[in-house]
Amino acid sequence: MMMGRSWIKFVIVVFLFSSLSDCKLKIWGPGLDPVNFKLPANYFFISTKEETTKIQNIQVNIRGGGDSNCRIRTETLDRNDGLFIVRYKVYFECPSFVIHITSNGKLVHDPIYISGPIYPSYCNCPVDSVGAWLENNSCPSKMPQQMAADLERFQEGVIFSPALKKAEESFKNPGAFAWCHYIVKDGEFYRRCYGEHVGFNMFMDAILKYILRQVKLPDLQFMANLGDWPLVSARYNGLPMFSWCGSKNTQDIIFPTYELTESSLEMLGRQSLDVLAAMAKNAPRWEDKENKLFWKGRDSRRERLNLVKLSHKNPELINASITNFFFFRQEMAEYGGGSKSVPFFQFFDYKYQLNIDGTVAAYRFPYLLSGNSLVLKQDSEYYEHFYTDLKPWIHYVPVNADLSNLMERIEWAKQHDKEAQQIVRNAQEYVLQNLLPHHIFCYHVKLLNEWSKLLKDEIKILDGMEKISLEEKGTPKCSCQSNNFKDEL
Repeated sequence: MMMGRSWIKFVIVVFLFSSLSDCKLKIWGPGLDPVNFKLPANYFFISTKEETTKIQNIQVNIRGGGDSNCRIRTETLDRNDGLFIVRYKVYFECPSFVIHITSNGKLVHDPIYISGPIYPSYCNCPVDSVGAWLENNSCPSKMPQQMAADLERFQEGVIFSPALKKAEESFKNPGAFAWCHYIVKDGEFYRRCYGEHVGFNMFMDAILKYILRQVKLPDLQFMANLGDWPLVSARYNGLPMFSWCGSKNTQDIIFPTYELTESSLEMLGRQSLDVLAAMAKNAPRWEDKENKLFWKGRDSRRERLNLVKLSHKNPELINASITNFFFFRQEMAEYGGGSKSVPFFQFFDYKYQLNIDGTVAAYRFPYLLSGNSLVLKQDSEYYEHFYTDLKPWIHYVPVNADLSNLMERIEWAKQHDKEAQQIVRNAQEYVLQNLLPHHIFCYHVKLLNEWSKLLKDEIKILDGMEKISLEEKGTPKCSCQSNNFKDEL
């Protein structure tokens, strides 16, 4: 298991205090520094120092120190390859806590003491410096490839007012377009939305609320597309619109998808699927998996129907079915109607997974890369914020857009089992180094910070804009907020 440089200081600290048994452990991750990594749910990793040493039935208990009224939910996941994932969520402010690690009921590591105060992510206590926040959260200093490419065409600066007017004129069909104009000013944010179906502004609101409770962003403004399809085609060349998905034929600025961002914000909350859950909730050993390609999903692209036809012709190699017909309802009978959905984690009972586009890029891709199955990826014009990092035959097996070589690729995987397993390991390592929640938050903060440097207009709150509260209803006030509120009369 590789470890990013950001975890080295935590690993060294843990080794210094390890003396209780011969089972020497590597323990690393942001969850060992919750003062700086104030995540909605935190996490760290445990593995053995020597690859030949195996540990089983690892359990982790986290308790608040002293007489504190801490409430901490803890979950330990076993990836079945020597790596354990420990996740925890802090519900109330804790002055400190202690981590106990046991195996088969016996303590296998000295207690790890974490000094606080440790604040839940709902605490509105932002640091003043974006640079300090980026450094404290071990965000990469180098700009990611996709971000650099997206911002390159705006390096001469952006005069925002005419761009906003152009967007209002270009995307004025309320039934066809949904987007919002956001302004961040003095640590608060405001928005005005356009279109009939603007409910997805809840996802952009959620990430901005989280970020602004952690760090005070510079004043800025941007336009956010609320639909799946990227908007900035050649017709609108130069329009600075932020979207969740890009394409070879458009020039939108790309945020991490709402799916990946929401799962990062709601880990151990209302979302059951996230990259760490996908990695270890169901991780059968390779030799125990069914030797087939598995896929289930909606009928949102013709190639998905073609995949089901291939499955009918080659049931010994492919198990594929449509769960819900919408776009091709008139053809439902030909495919035997809709099939029953299964939990996403059960996909990994099969050795091979296919990432195939829906209406745009398939947003399940990060979760497929997280799991311990081989990902075959359809060639696509669409992309997410991280696609430029990935390499075919290193992180996934490429498949033609029309699936014409899919059978050949499955046969290759069956005949090259060791190479297939190495690709799986590469993909999982990529996720650990690039797609965990703190990486997603880093990307948002860095992108917004870099974007703010390009804006030439004075940031002014416009008429008709709504101020969005940063507070979470029903949560207690944190001690760090004591200077942010006036005493009530």
